[in-house]
Amino acid sequence: MQESNPSSEAPGMTPQSAGAEQIPGDPQPREIRLRINEVDRILKERSFSTSKVALLYLPKIVASAKLGQLSLKVRTRHCMEELVGEGIIDEAPDLARVKISHLFRTENFGKLSFVDLLTGLRPYMLDGDPARTAGPPELLRTLEKLRNSTLCARIRCDDPRFKSQLAPLLTIANSSQPTATAATEGVNDLAARLATGVFAASEAKRALACIRELRQAVRSCVHLRLERELHDVVRGELDERTTRAVLRVYGLDGRGGATLQQVANEFALTRERIRQITDRIIRVVKLRPFVPKLEACLRLINSKLPNRADIIEKTLVSTRLTQTEFKLDGLRTAAELFNKPIRFEIAEANGVRVAVKIQRASFASEVLMEARRCVSKSGVSAVSTIADALREEEESVAGVLTTEPNIRWLGEGSNWFFIVDSRRNRLLNLIRKVASVAPTVAIGDLRTALAKNYRLAAVPPRAVLADFCRECGWEVEGDVATFSFNPPTEQELSETESRMVSTLRAHGPTLYRTEFQELCAKKGISRNTFSMYLWTNPLFSRVATGVYALTGADVSPVDVENCLRRNRASVPAIADCGWTSAAKPWVALQMSPTIVASGVFPVPGSIRHFLLGRFTVETTDGREIGRIQVAEQNSWGLGMMIRRCGIEPGDFVVLEFNLQDRRVRAYLGGPEIVESFCEKGSA
Repeated sequence: MQESNPSSEAPGMTPQSAGAEQIPGDPQPREIRLRINEVDRILKERSFSTSKVALLYLPKIVASAKLGQLSLKVRTRHCMEELVGEGIIDEAPDLARVKISHLFRTENFGKLSFVDLLTGLRPYMLDGDPARTAGPPELLRTLEKLRNSTLCARIRCDDPRFKSQLAPLLTIANSSQPTATAATEGVNDLAARLATGVFAASEAKRALACIRELRQAVRSCVHLRLERELHDVVRGELDERTTRAVLRVYGLDGRGGATLQQVANEFALTRERIRQITDRIIRVVKLRPFVPKLEACLRLINSKLPNRADIIEKTLVSTRLTQTEFKLDGLRTAAELFNKPIRFEIAEANGVRVAVKIQRASFASEVLMEARRCVSKSGVSAVSTIADALREEEESVAGVLTTEPNIRWLGEGSNWFFIVDSRRNRLLNLIRKVASVAPTVAIGDLRTALAKNYRLAAVPPRAVLADFCRECGWEVEGDVATFSFNPPTEQELSETESRMVSTLRAHGPTLYRTEFQELCAKKGISRNTFSMYLWTNPLFSRVATGVYALTGADVSPVDVENCLRRNRASVPAIADCGWTSAAKPWVALQMSPTIVASGVFPVPGSIRHFLLGRFTVETTDGREIGRIQVAEQNSWGLGMMIRRCGIEPGDFVVLEFNLQDRRVRAYLGGPEIVESFCEKGSA
């Protein structure tokens, strides 16, 4: 089916039905709408005459339907956003007031987009407004059985294999309830909503038939072999040819998978076209379909580990789980695609394929070694960090860590931990430094101060940091940590730190940067050393632009005003982008909740055209923590760095770009890190 736009009015239309089109949203003297049975025919045959439907209107849509809830392809969704931008529609029900010909005049909206739009709207379409009553007893009894079904409780309303039964039920539920049923809800939730709804006589009859068909379809799918189950799941969203290509590439047909080039040769297509086709499986995976046979196969494999792969494959056939000797490589891929726990891997011993437990003999030692390395560097670590480094499941890593008696878990429901007998704990050392100058400090201020130290690969969230302080013997009440002892300054601080601390205590509590630097210079501290300590040491906090005090010090607004007035200096604004003296562009970000949640970040237009493309992100110690993409609009890819480094809203991040190597070095800290880069650019 080719995308096309209507070029002429429908032949045979009367002047009354083919009159001049009104502005969308205005009432028509007589609105001629597509009937529900016509919509179903179009969706079944995927063929229709554009000229015949152009002068009609869509069926009415349930008032609570939302555009964001519709399952639409990217092109169709962009067309809907364009209509919203033009003020033609606000939400899905407004589409029923727009003549179909107006939809086809939207740029890039053609037949395929129209079919896709009908598919997304079908569960929310209303067909007239007949008299409604409570469901008949037979329907209510059937709904009760559906609610109590353990199999149906595991099925979502958007499962691709049960579209023909669930789509009418969603439509009836939306017609009988004031709020729309989301396609991501479970079938048992849908049954509960239907049980409290009101129905027209035809709807009750149709709902009863669909529920019976659904229960029969669910019972039938339980008895399928794995090959047929995976085929039906993929086929529910894709056409037959695309389904066969996807199954072949990922090994879901039991043959163990193939390269893109091999499949391209089999289907007489290009390698790139096969790659584009196989990417469509993402649409299926997002639906989280019901795959009981895959789950049964995984349970059997786990019970047979370790064992030769060919023996397990034969066992799958003998137990009637698979039709043929399904290669375990493809079965493992299927488990990954459908988010099922994987507890085995395929190894090779003397040329023989062997299935072994994923917790291999060396796995535990690798996990503990990586955990000690991370704790030694950052003081604390997260299970996800260890899992990412070893490319293993978080569940497996957490299981190994719980066997270590010296591990202490931090934060309720958190996956953060530290090791009591670690030879070195950088986080503890830095907190002891802060404790030497401040008997009490707010957890938020302490975390901000610690984030300045570039050697910490990750700064834990506030709740985790509070638990860490408790584990170290300090008192934490509310959001304030009280250090029960203050180590002597000369034992905890270096000589330079002691000189800078004594300067602030003697001339503070606040000092402007320039006068602070001059006083430190008289004590033999060079400009570069002063700047490095000021920007990276947790002992010194910026309380206003250019104004510094000891972390945890009691600073009043009057002290800050007196400091600024005393220096009579204009406070420079923090720059958000620039170039270093080495001709490297940089961008400073203050992390908002939106950036932390999505990983999407803005890039100033003044340097964006220099940075377009993909970059590898690394920490200051050279460890790779993801990739970012800089685009004309928004840029994205910071999610892994945010998760690995424990970044929270309000933190500052500076991205320094190396255009030749296509790498980005990420610097974490407070506003001082931005000032340091401003100084680099002006040096």
